[in-house]
Amino acid sequence: MATRSKITLTTGERRLLVLVGLVVFILLNMWLVWPHAGDWKKFKLALKSAKNELEHKRQVVARLPELQTKVKEYEKLNPGLESHSLELLRTIQTKATLAKINITSYSPARTVTNEFFVEQLQTITVQGREPQIIEFLYQLGLSEALLRVRGLSLRPDATRQYLVGNITIAASYPRQSPETTVQPLTQRAFQKPSSPTHISATQSLSRAPIHLAQSNAPIAAPNPRSITNSTIITNQNLPKPR
Repeated sequence: MATRSKITLTTGERRLLVLVGLVVFILLNMWLVWPHAGDWKKFKLALKSAKNELEHKRQVVARLPELQTKVKEYEKLNPGLESHSLELLRTIQTKATLAKINITSYSPARTVTNEFFVEQLQTITVQGREPQIIEFLYQLGLSEALLRVRGLSLRPDATRQYLVGNITIAASYPRQSPETTVQPLTQRAFQKPSSPTHISATQSLSRAPIHLAQSNAPIAAPNPRSITNSTIITNQNLPKPR
């Protein structure tokens, strides 16, 4: 017959077992639970930040038609900026090929505008011999565009065989103002001046007073030639219309 063994612990051993379990529980909490005690607060802050960002993006998307309209207005005020930059870059590359000069790097182009012109500034780093650099500058002067060298700095390279340096090239383009509507002239400007009046001799004679001398002689009839040869008021006698 099998005997069942019973573990009997004394009071001191039970207290020690409870104390060990409590220490293990505290250590597990310190290792697994306490480091993540502030995670919930971080999650709430991250959620609030995500909601704010989403709301901001929704507002920007709602303003998209207005922003597109403003972009079109700015493009009308400064048309062709991108095409001018590409044209300047293409011209520099063409002149460098003709002068057999090496362009090692390009800096981002800058745009300066004023009331009448749009100015593109392009800085390049070149490497070549002295005659090649002079030929490159000469070719820039022959360009159809209004090009000029704004800045130039050269120095010999490590081998003392080539010159390296930076060249700032400026290109000026006329600024195109936005199209303006021409106001129509008033109707009064299109009114034709009244045609000059021609007064016949018979009308002038009928209006002029006739003084007859007291005489018994018969009054002779007027001669038609004398009437036609009489004074007629023409355009020259009338004041010119204003």
